[in-house]
Amino acid sequence: MRGIALVLLLGMLTAGCTNPATTTPPPQAVAPGYNNIDDQNIGTILSAARAFYTHIQQDVLKGTYTPSPTEKTALNAFATAINTAESLYLAYHANPNVVTEDAAKRAAADVQQQQVALTPTIPGVN
Repeated sequence: MRGIALVLLLGMLTAGCTNPATTTPPPQAVAPGYNNIDDQNIGTILSAARAFYTHIQQDVLKGTYTPSPTEKTALNAFATAINTAESLYLAYHANPNVVTEDAAKRAAADVQQQQVALTPTIPGVN
């Protein structure tokens, strides 16, 4: 009897020593209106870039910021990059496929790089 109790006790103790099963975290939730997480990420990048650029435009109109000729050239290139990326993004959003996704991702990355380069040089938008 004592031997059976010992075997059961050892069995119960070793059963609790197994490693827990590896679980995969659930996929990131997609906000309403987006097709998938890539669609959401590209949209978020472009929305932030547009807000950044609009803020600068408002500062110029108010007279609180006057860009130098070099900054003006960079801001014009940034505006062109945003417009191009938004067109590619809208094509991807309307018809998600590998070609439009790749083009939209590359364009959004270009916008992001330009914004990062501009941020330290434009006063008051950091």
